[in-house]
Amino acid sequence: MKSTSLVGACVVLIAGCIGDAPPDDVSTISEPVVGTCSWRNTAPVTVAAPWGSVTFTPPTIPCNIFNITSFGAVGNGTTLNTTAFKNAIAAAVTAGGGVIDVPSGTWLTGPIVLKSNIELHLESGSTIKFSQTFGDYLPVVLTRWEGLDVNNFSPFIYALSATNVAVSGTGTIDGQGSAWWGWKSTQKTEDQNVYNYYIAHLNSSGVLSPIPAPPTSGKTGGLRPTMIECNKCTNFLLEGVKTANPPYWSIHPLYSSNVIIRNANITSNPSGSNGDGIDPDSSTNVLISNNTFSTSDDNVSIKSGLNEDGIAVAKPSSGIVIQNNTSSTGHGGAVIGSEMSGGVNNVYVKSNTFKGVQRPVYIKTLPGRGGTVSNVWYDTLTIGWTTDALDVTTNYGSSSIPPHNTSLLPTVKNVTIQNITATGTAPVYEFIGLSAKPFSNIALNNVHLTGTNGTCKTAAGIKLTNTTLTGVPSGSTTLPCQ
Repeated sequence: MKSTSLVGACVVLIAGCIGDAPPDDVSTISEPVVGTCSWRNTAPVTVAAPWGSVTFTPPTIPCNIFNITSFGAVGNGTTLNTTAFKNAIAAAVTAGGGVIDVPSGTWLTGPIVLKSNIELHLESGSTIKFSQTFGDYLPVVLTRWEGLDVNNFSPFIYALSATNVAVSGTGTIDGQGSAWWGWKSTQKTEDQNVYNYYIAHLNSSGVLSPIPAPPTSGKTGGLRPTMIECNKCTNFLLEGVKTANPPYWSIHPLYSSNVIIRNANITSNPSGSNGDGIDPDSSTNVLISNNTFSTSDDNVSIKSGLNEDGIAVAKPSSGIVIQNNTSSTGHGGAVIGSEMSGGVNNVYVKSNTFKGVQRPVYIKTLPGRGGTVSNVWYDTLTIGWTTDALDVTTNYGSSSIPPHNTSLLPTVKNVTIQNITATGTAPVYEFIGLSAKPFSNIALNNVHLTGTNGTCKTAAGIKLTNTTLTGVPSGSTTLPCQ
């Protein structure tokens, strides 16, 4: 993505152009000169998905440029710039929208709360580093933690109920998440307490009221925040930036629609637990394309709520296109679950390279989730794997929150895996179903995998067409299964 220096053109509001020290009252700052925003690619993207043509349209945001240095920001890596970001955003909102320009430098800050018609743009050489002081992320905000709606520490970059929001540029977003990683060992108690609250407060219609008070307010060892989250947003774009060292999940589109995440370099430190790359969560029409991943957990994992709460909220993830991405590490390549109780449907995973991951193709859920995964296509993938090349299970065993009602059985149906040829040294597949809720219409077409023998349990009827798998008799039209 092309990056243009905005400062040199002096189309920004910098103190050197309009005065010495920036005023405390943003209303006294002059109106910005309209820039060109030449880095933008505003063309809609149309994908011929198996369920029909789907178009993703970048947000429309005025090119009014607000440089954070105009608001007192100092890029020395030690000065806290939370107020400068807040005031720049407020000025842009007053102007009807605009670009918060982050020039070269290292900018320490607490949470950045984006609003409608706002773009956060990181120029070449810029790094936003997030504070490691937990109290900087209070007061709590509305979010979702592993499928449960909660009030929790603010995500580091956060937008709520906003339209036309973007994060762009060639700079780096560094979460400095190591301060939070130790919470992994204590969060099971916290999230179990939240889940128990839900069970105790579900009304007769199965809906929770009210949302629980924060279990983490101001104390150490609670639920970690995500790094970038758009919650209930329409028209969200993340493009070109590098993300690193998240405290938890990196990018979390939640209850949002028309989301584009492209051309980004998404990394998480191997020492950081649950460092997912992108987690679309109860969101619709999401395009994830041309990104590179090196993560400590799943590259992309599609979610839609946990157990009784996800079923009650009933907001599926739908219309998800994952294409032309490349990964070098991760637990999973393109993953669905395990929090999928609101349902996941119409997912198209096309022309990706998933190497260095445990499971390139992975659908995971378990008794207690309920919900349905349906209409999923994995097509034309280049893969390498260390655990199983293809893994579809409704008996996943690693949930951090054991379900209360294991009679809520998930459904997996209409999954097509096709046009994959690869060689590895680990099992080529694992399909594990439930006898009371068997898989339906799972098909492998033109799949040729060489490795070690796979496992199939309680998943009879998986169709094979022009497919060869290590350990499966040549010419088989269905997968042998115990």
